This record gives sequence, C-alpha cells and structure tokens, in this order.
Amino acid sequence: MGKRGTKPRTAEQMRQHIKNSVTVRDNGCWEWQKARDWRYGYGVLKWARESRKETQAHRVSYTAFIGEIPEGAHILHSCDNPLCCNPEHLRVGSNSENVQDKVSRGRQQKGEEFPQSKLTEDAVRHIRRRYAQGGISQRALGEEYGVSAQTVSNVIRRKKWKHVD
Repeated sequence: MGKRGTKPRTAEQMRQHIKNSVTVRDNGCWEWQKARDWRYGYGVLKWARESRKETQAHRVSYTAFIGEIPEGAHILHSCDNPLCCNPEHLRVGSNSENVQDKVSRGRQQKGEEFPQSKLTEDAVRHIRRRYAQGGISQRALGEEYGVSAQTVSNVIRRKKWKHVD
C-alpha cells in the first residue's frame, strides 16, 4: 500500500464506505447521510483520498457496484431521490434523457425559479399586453426590462415563459 493519503480507495472499500454512509428506507432507497451539495441535493464525497474535488455519491456508488461510467454520461435515479445511492435505482443515461426525466417529474426550473431570470411572471404579462396594444417595439420593451429584443420576441411568441398566461 502506498503512502497514506495518496492511494485511491478500492471499489470494495468504496462499497463498504457507501453502505456505512446511508440509511436504507422502506422504498429501497439508500439515502446518503453525510456531506451534501445543497444546491442540487446530491450526496457528495471524495473518491480518491488525495483529491480535493468532491464527487456525487450516487456516481461513486454506480462505479463501485456496477462499473465505469461512460465519458459524458449521466447517472439517473429511477426513484427520483437525489440522495439515493442504491445501485438498483441508478442507470446510465444521456443528457437528453436526464432533461426528459427532470421535465416529466416536474423538476425543471422555469420562469422566476431560474436563478438568472431577469423577468418576473408579471413582467412577462405586461410585455405581452403592451406589445399586443401596439405602439412599442420589441427593442424598446427589451431596453425597459433589461433584456434583449430577442428575449422579448421569445416571450411574445411564447417560445419562452410558455407557462404564463
């Protein structure tokens, strides 16, 4: 064995660490009980001892119990529980499949929930109403609300903010 702190953990050590770091729920989920990424709600840990970078616990679990994750692939939860590390609840998926899962389960951020949003639902209604009345350009509305004319166009044509009446 190499110097302490320099050798990556083995898959067996990681399997044991995961088992010791979860609580098994009635639904079969293995809920991560240690460090969490509070922004996205996933469990996190360091895969290699020398690494300072945290890795999502469900990805480590998949690797330790099932095998390598293909380059660029996502690990999706069949249980829709971001803390779950049960390999039976995990599967490889593409970015597109991940987004489809998120949308179908109602977890897709939209409108004001999106952190970078410059508009509110009230502003969207106001933009649509004012443009429909005529006498103002998309560019002028964009300048008023601090967004581009293209954003105003997308709002008016309901390509964006579709959920707002």
